[in-house]
Amino acid sequence: MAKPILILQMQRMGDLIMSFPLFLWLKKTYPGHRIQVVGEKIFYEGLVEMSPEVLYVPWQRREFALKEDYRLVINLSHRPEAAWLAGKVKSEELAGPYLTDSKVLRIAGQWQLYRSSIVHNNRYNRFHWAELNALDVVPWQLIGNTRWNQPETTAGNQRIGLFIGASQSNKRPGTEFYALLCNELVRCGYQPVILGGPGEKDLAGKIIGRCRVKPLSLVGRLNLIQLGKVCRGLNLLITPDTGPMHLAAWIGLKTLNLSLGPVNPWETGPYQPGHLVMRSSVSCTGCWECTRRDPMCAGTFRVRQVMVLVREMLCSGPEKATARDFKGVNVFRTGRKRGLYALESVKAKHVLSNDLAGFWQSFWKFQFGLESQESLFQNALAIHDAHPFLKDRFSRCAVSFLAELKRLMARGSLPDRTFWRDTPPYFRPFTGYVHLMWQNSDYSSQSLTRSIELAAQLADLFSPGP
Repeated sequence: MAKPILILQMQRMGDLIMSFPLFLWLKKTYPGHRIQVVGEKIFYEGLVEMSPEVLYVPWQRREFALKEDYRLVINLSHRPEAAWLAGKVKSEELAGPYLTDSKVLRIAGQWQLYRSSIVHNNRYNRFHWAELNALDVVPWQLIGNTRWNQPETTAGNQRIGLFIGASQSNKRPGTEFYALLCNELVRCGYQPVILGGPGEKDLAGKIIGRCRVKPLSLVGRLNLIQLGKVCRGLNLLITPDTGPMHLAAWIGLKTLNLSLGPVNPWETGPYQPGHLVMRSSVSCTGCWECTRRDPMCAGTFRVRQVMVLVREMLCSGPEKATARDFKGVNVFRTGRKRGLYALESVKAKHVLSNDLAGFWQSFWKFQFGLESQESLFQNALAIHDAHPFLKDRFSRCAVSFLAELKRLMARGSLPDRTFWRDTPPYFRPFTGYVHLMWQNSDYSSQSLTRSIELAAQLADLFSPGP
């Protein structure tokens, strides 16, 4: 009998749903191998009916895994106990964090190492979590060749879901915005259905109290199975970045993602093609953690703009959306570019940060074998042409990095924990990765040599020559 595959996914509902594509890809990559998923019962119990066929096991029964011999173990959890289990079980191959016998935390897999390096450092990341989960263990061609069904609408169905909760209050619009949106939906002939968990009951009461016509509220009244059934009866879901957003996208319900606060829609937006993402265009958008009492990004969302997108999504589809005359926000359509997840601009301001993110994505794709050197050169040239001042800055950063590394090696000292933060933000995708790479290998000579090679490549790409 083929050895089973073990996945440790002990995060929240949304993280679990973003693991569903991995389950499908593993079934095709390792036919005949049973897939076991260790998780929290509170999150997976209501998703079993909608999940690809795997065996879910609660964390409390983790001891069973110590008796198995696995073909592959993938740890997608950041919890210490998951790293402990990943390091204890017997397996031919391992991906993700694990604890060694000497209780040292390690990360197996180049993509998993990259994923860990963007913690607090993800401003320029353009890889989706669903794909970062898989790229170490699944051929990227399989990911790129996967075709997902486009979400559909039903003529005459006027029911629109409005999910009002989020894991943090600064990741969702405020009470007044939701109330105005409900009023406008009713005025235009739609039937808003307010959705949320038990923790949103007070918020729902405040919203309904400001509505001219009381909308239907199912807040705190549905389990996950019931939520899935309700979503299948809707024609659209308007939602912040939440677990139910990923559920809606998975089951084929059109989704309008109001992406605000410390979230990155390139990482956690609706994964399937055919959805829309509205995102503030303020300069600080894309932070890991907001330091303001009142996030600037929340103030840029307008009910009028949302209603325009609602009509376009229901009448002509996301592919026809134009978002013309929008101010203060960017609008994207979920899709694919060269086989991987991409947000296609419907209406977006051309800014430096997007160009930098595109370059860094190209750089890592080349390093990990997903893109040609010629394509990387073309992306670097695009940065040269669009932002000439960056050419010198990148070159200086690479040279400074090499000089600092040489100084540390000559003194036999190690960089402090803030080493990667001491470089300019646009260079931190590099320093963040190599710093973690050093730590992951106890500052081995191989890791230091590799970082020198990478820095030399960057210096060459942005050399001061013509």
